[in-house]
Amino acid sequence: MNFMSNYVFRLIGSLLVSGVLFSACSEDEGGTTPTPDVPDTSEEVVPQYTMLASVGDQEYMVTTHDLTSGEISVVGRGVEIESYGNAEARDGYVYTINYRGGNVEQYKVTVDGLDNVASLSMASLSPSGGFRIMQQTPEGDLLLMNWPDDNGQSTFAIVGLPSFTVKSSGSFALPDVGGLDPEEIGGVVKGDKIYLGTMYTNRGEWTTFPDSLITWKLDYPSFTNPEMMVSTASLGTVAGFSGSSSVLDEQGDIYQQNIRSKHWYNMGTREEMPTVFVRIRDGEYDDSYVFNVSEQFPGTVSLIGFVYAGNGIA
Repeated sequence: MNFMSNYVFRLIGSLLVSGVLFSACSEDEGGTTPTPDVPDTSEEVVPQYTMLASVGDQEYMVTTHDLTSGEISVVGRGVEIESYGNAEARDGYVYTINYRGGNVEQYKVTVDGLDNVASLSMASLSPSGGFRIMQQTPEGDLLLMNWPDDNGQSTFAIVGLPSFTVKSSGSFALPDVGGLDPEEIGGVVKGDKIYLGTMYTNRGEWTTFPDSLITWKLDYPSFTNPEMMVSTASLGTVAGFSGSSSVLDEQGDIYQQNIRSKHWYNMGTREEMPTVFVRIRDGEYDDSYVFNVSEQFPGTVSLIGFVYAGNGIA
């Protein structure tokens, strides 16, 4: 595939823009016998992929029909945004945070590209003027959250889809732990709880970290009744950064991956503390499960997020 130079693409999602299945029955002496569904070949099924493209200091969204050949160009058709990778796709729409305009945007994916449908002002929903995290919930909503401020307060907003209307918004607080501040958060919703992985450190210096993994379990969607959960499998952050550090599988288990490497503040000075996957089961850390990634490879293993593809594959 021949990309334009300096382009780094990220796949947001795909949409089948056409294609209909029909069923038919045939008559015989025994009565009516169903025949398999036969695709209608009169209209071609055209996949439409939405990409995030970083071009130097600029960021764009662009659609394409083909990921295996040709070129992808944003010239004359790319949507200019500043999202830091925050984008979600659902039911023919793409949602993204646009820090450049201070909005959360809703785009309709069409055969010809992306049409802006609606915008929500982040300033009206968050006192800090923005959100750092955007994710879909199992209920089909869009959850927006910000990292804690100097007082440990995090803002949130829950947006219904595809109506793109705000269902609730507010803020919640996470306490200090051992004199360290909650710096970053990120997690998953399961039922009436949200599990927020955290990074605790001395804010502004980022030189000291707990010798454990810390997750807060709160009631959802109220973000109340915080309960601290601790795993001693390793240290580091389970808040995620450019990608998620927590996923929910089909069995209802939550898997977390810690960011702990020589590339992440000074966490890499603790080489005896590995990069791991841990599991939350039945609302608690399951200490019987620890997958030590560092044992599988030589040198320092650096993970900064992962995506769940389903069926036990990440």
